[in-house]
Amino acid sequence: IGLDFMHSGRSYAWYDDQAPVKDAIAYWARNGIPVFVWHWRDPSKKTEEFYTKGTSFDISKIDDSESAEYKAMISDIDYVAGLLKVLQQQHVPVVWRPLHEAAGGWFWWGAKGAAPCKKLYQLMYDRIVNFHRIDNLIWVWTREPNDEAWYPGDEYVDIVGRDIYKEGDHGSQLLEFNSTNALYGTKKMLALTEVGSIPDVDLLVKDSASWLWFM
Repeated sequence: IGLDFMHSGRSYAWYDDQAPVKDAIAYWARNGIPVFVWHWRDPSKKTEEFYTKGTSFDISKIDDSESAEYKAMISDIDYVAGLLKVLQQQHVPVVWRPLHEAAGGWFWWGAKGAAPCKKLYQLMYDRIVNFHRIDNLIWVWTREPNDEAWYPGDEYVDIVGRDIYKEGDHGSQLLEFNSTNALYGTKKMLALTEVGSIPDVDLLVKDSASWLWFM
């Protein structure tokens, strides 16, 4: 099941911040696997946007640990880490897919190019794993075409995902699978982390397109 921290940590009166955590626990109890993404809204809280066109939040301030932007990003990461820690305490493993589709540029974390986004991913990993001691996460990098410069590094990534929206195309996406597999030296498991039209399972088998899952 795909879940999202999109509304958590924003002090919305209408929303239970623990909702996605509760959903993950319930689904795990039914032998399901929770996959979390984070449509991370403007950390400055000046807007409720995550799309680049809706916020001027500057990720490049990740290089300045004294900046308000840096402190806001750390604050949000710490908040989400608290939610993830609940799942760790409940022995619920999480497939964790932060900063997705970065090189597309349509989210604020991709608005300033590869270097600050890569640094933010690595900082998030260090903060969650080494500072908060959270060890129940499987880390997913959701790549975009020609984003090699954005890749955080093998030590930070367990699975590589692709978000593919080809409406009405129920093929196995074998060409995409093969090219991505080759790009990462066949060292990473691959997933269709978002699809507009689900692949035909018979075609996945026929083509040996070994995506871990599709959502």
